[in-house]
Amino acid sequence: MDILSEIATVRAGYRPIDLTRPHVIRRNLAFAMQMMVASEGLLRAGIARLRDAAEPFALEVHAYFFTHLGEEAGHYEWMAEDMAGEDVAFHWGAAELAGMQYYLVEHVHPAVLLGYMLVLECFPMPLEVVDELEAIHGAKLIRTLRYHAVHDQDHGRDVLAMVERAPDELKNWIYQNAIQTAHRLGRAQEQMGE
Repeated sequence: MDILSEIATVRAGYRPIDLTRPHVIRRNLAFAMQMMVASEGLLRAGIARLRDAAEPFALEVHAYFFTHLGEEAGHYEWMAEDMAGEDVAFHWGAAELAGMQYYLVEHVHPAVLLGYMLVLECFPMPLEVVDELEAIHGAKLIRTLRYHAVHDQDHGRDVLAMVERAPDELKNWIYQNAIQTAHRLGRAQEQMGE
């Protein structure tokens, strides 16, 4: 199974949202900020669970999570700065996605988090869309979004390489998590587009 094609198929079913509308972009950025907060915590949880791992792939994932945490740390603070003075409403979809991941990290295997990471890292916003959003909303509001549109291309390749090395049993869990994450992300985005 080509997991990126499967995720792309799910994403193709997302209802389009109009990010040119000020309230829609702000809701989406607030959601992204909450996802960034959760992602840091999830990486920390995975690192803690794998600290005493002995199996080769678990050791590899531990090192990968540690490196990736260094690359992602504090990005939610950047987003908060971008949105200074904006109302950042809580979004239950971010809590649902994070809660599902915490359960999988704790009760299945920390490497299953790679499925969530596939969805978030392998489909960066196209730079031409970022350019358009900057022209409409200003570069300050879109700063962190631009950073991820550029850097997630490399992050996506890195996470995919990790998934490809996973043992088959874990790979199945990772794939299932990716598909479930993609579906839930689509539902959350639909709510933010209203």
